[in-house]
Amino acid sequence: MRQMLNYFQGDQPVLHLKYEHVMNLSKWSRSLYFYLWFCLLAIFLGELVVFCIKYFAIGFPASEPPVRSYIMNYIITPSIINVLIMSAASLLIEYFIRRELLYMQAIILLTATLSVCFNVVYVHYVISSIYFVFCIPIMISLFYIDMKPLIFSTLASLASYLSFCFIILPHRSGRVLADQGYMEIVVIMIVLMVLFFLASIVLACLSDLANRIIATNIQVKQDSLTKLLNHASFYDQLDDLIKIYKEKETGFSLIIWDIDGFKQINDQFGHIIGDRVLLCFVTSLKSCLNEYETAFRYGGEEFAILTHKNATSAELLTRKIRSVFEKQGKYFDLPIHLTASAGICEFDSKVFFGKHEFFAAADKALYKAKRTPGKNTHFVWRPDMDI
Repeated sequence: MRQMLNYFQGDQPVLHLKYEHVMNLSKWSRSLYFYLWFCLLAIFLGELVVFCIKYFAIGFPASEPPVRSYIMNYIITPSIINVLIMSAASLLIEYFIRRELLYMQAIILLTATLSVCFNVVYVHYVISSIYFVFCIPIMISLFYIDMKPLIFSTLASLASYLSFCFIILPHRSGRVLADQGYMEIVVIMIVLMVLFFLASIVLACLSDLANRIIATNIQVKQDSLTKLLNHASFYDQLDDLIKIYKEKETGFSLIIWDIDGFKQINDQFGHIIGDRVLLCFVTSLKSCLNEYETAFRYGGEEFAILTHKNATSAELLTRKIRSVFEKQGKYFDLPIHLTASAGICEFDSKVFFGKHEFFAAADKALYKAKRTPGKNTHFVWRPDMDI
């Protein structure tokens, strides 16, 4: 089902997040960057509080720069840089949310977080414990429940920390007080790696929980006998396709199926044979569909297909499925001939106001096929169709 929606949307990103199709990760991306804006405000207020304490309570020590320089170096300049980083990140994340590129949202958010952490370290490098802020991107990456963001954030944090220690710190004033000796560097690296392994364990637990929830959700949306998506799932996907059609005018068609004489098969040969006939028809469907087409068990012996094809191509597909089903049915050794009838309709927003009118049109074409002597046929819906 998801492959079909991807076909209509036209965006086929090379990199994917593991659960991007079953979780609203865009919502979490927005929540996270709103949280980061709040963190920037907290950092700014914290700097003001420290300044007020130094200025009004204990006074500036001789080692501190003049008041005006202090305000510029510790409050105004870092705050402007942080605001610029988050503004750019917010714009990019919103852009990738519209494009539905979840992986890029994660990269931008983690890069922005790391940049803010780097800026904080650059300003407060003389505080030995400040370097632990490089742990923050690793923790944030857990929201995406995927190893790729976790690995990216860990490697980026390690690279940022080592770059600061060996490239930037030697050129900073007060570097003697802030010197990160080899023991300090080793300790920070060990902490980052330990955090990575702990995060991997948490990620495995979250992934297991997500898989269990997904499996339960699939059972709810899936027909227990045929393993096709069910009636409710059909209308969910139909809603999605109509929405995409209105946005991008990407056409699609609906094919409704009914196995001819199925009630007679059940009454004469029993439900076990009836179930085998249903499974035979499902096998015939699946053998003819591509990855961008989805079959559903609508109810009883009725099935539906949503395809990206127009009505003419959908009719060719219908002929192929009917032919395959007839050939498969010969293996049942039943005194009746297994056939199926179908109704086809191509969606047109100028004709159909919604999903129910669209389905009714395809159902009308199916009804005409069922009323044809001998059945075993199909019709494409037309506005002037008589039944």
